Amino acid sequence: MAYHADNGISCHRGVFIVIEGCDKIGKTTQCLKLVESLNEHGIPCEYMSFPDRHTEVGKIIDKYLKREIEVENEVIHLLFSANRWELKCVMKKKLLDGVSIVADRYSYSGLAYSAAKPEWCWNTEIGLLQPDVAVFFYVNGTVSLSREKYGLERYEVLDFQEKVKANFKRIKFLRSMIIGDNDDMNVIHYRLFRIAKEVIDIVQNAQLNSFTNPV
Repeated sequence: MAYHADNGISCHRGVFIVIEGCDKIGKTTQCLKLVESLNEHGIPCEYMSFPDRHTEVGKIIDKYLKREIEVENEVIHLLFSANRWELKCVMKKKLLDGVSIVADRYSYSGLAYSAAKPEWCWNTEIGLLQPDVAVFFYVNGTVSLSREKYGLERYEVLDFQEKVKANFKRIKFLRSMIIGDNDDMNVIHYRLFRIAKEVIDIVQNAQLNSFTNPV
């Protein structure tokens, strides 16, 4: 059955879409374009980015990424996870109110970037909302190097990013989208929009009210 928003109007739940990948490969640009296009097509949608650097936990993460403080690997992993947990209720309410979410990074980044064992990493994510679809942007490493301000933050090192990319490839449930050095931004957006619309149609046609992966 469909949900009923706070205003009493019947609506389908929103769809949770996650875009993953290494640093400085255009994820944020594509997330924002996708949100804009979905809203233009009458699908209420909002953008979220992880880590959210505006929360109290997020402010600590921001200092760590900018190399202003040092934190043990296990501790920073838990802080990244806590940042997702502190927004769970906000996200769930949006989705139940019929608003879709496009997230720039989520739990999969926590797993790919962490230096701890994968099994231990994932334990901290159990119980969080699960995306309806998670898309991994797989791009040649040289693209990142050409981006403005690349290298300002802690993880923006090519060797480290290659390790992260390898970790992403090992994660199940990620839908890969290969991006070439010369791919036009609008072409990438069109491909991403088709994936998003496909998942939205599946969720709305099935009138799903759970947060487990339908595809």
